Amino acid sequence: MRDTGLLDAEMPNVTRYVFTHPQARATFVNWHQVADEQVFNLWLGPSTESFEWFTADFAPVAGAEFTRRLHRHLTPPRVPLTMNHPRANQLRWDREVLELPSPDAQQLVIWLPADEATAAAVDQLRHRPQRATLRAV
Repeated sequence: MRDTGLLDAEMPNVTRYVFTHPQARATFVNWHQVADEQVFNLWLGPSTESFEWFTADFAPVAGAEFTRRLHRHLTPPRVPLTMNHPRANQLRWDREVLELPSPDAQQLVIWLPADEATAAAVDQLRHRPQRATLRAV
């Protein structure tokens, strides 16, 4: 994911990336779908306090695209996430969400290749010499 800019921030965050990174709209083929999912996930979040804190802090930075979606409580369809990768072309991902039993109600989102072409591209990317190590996002 390094080549997409998703890991550029000190503390990577998919929602921040979607709404603030200049490369996000080119990376996510269905950017509007991804944006709807990210905002809906905030609404479903662990607590009202967390939602209010994040949205108050983030809304001025994210702009109108974020605030327009903020109070639409329509469940977006869960479809494979399609993205353009600078070195691997188009990748399609299924996502599994694991709720972690912890006081701060964290989630772990696992991206799994949705097709054989994505699995092969990821395998090829993994075997290229890399300078960075894995990072939790």
